[in-house]
Amino acid sequence: MKKLFFLAVVVVVGWALYRYMGALHVEKAFGTDQFKQGEKAKLAAERAVAKADLGILTEAVAKFRAAENRFPSSLQEAVDKGYLDKVPSGVSYDPATGEVKVAE
Repeated sequence: MKKLFFLAVVVVVGWALYRYMGALHVEKAFGTDQFKQGEKAKLAAERAVAKADLGILTEAVAKFRAAENRFPSSLQEAVDKGYLDKVPSGVSYDPATGEVKVAE
């Protein structure tokens, strides 16, 4: 009977260690490195969206300049006058030159 109990304890402890080590392996494989990769992917996606918006923004600034004979003082002014729906994040605008680019 003692041998059977000992065998049961060994099996339970072995199983618990196996589960614990497996959890450590998964955490190591998908832990902080996976989080960093996710953050990098998010930033890359945001930059891609900002680049796609550049054409729309540049066209809106050009239409504003054609109608008003000046560049808008800000992208918000272009929104206020109806040339844009909203000011997207991740872009920078130079009111002196009318240049729109992806913010660094």
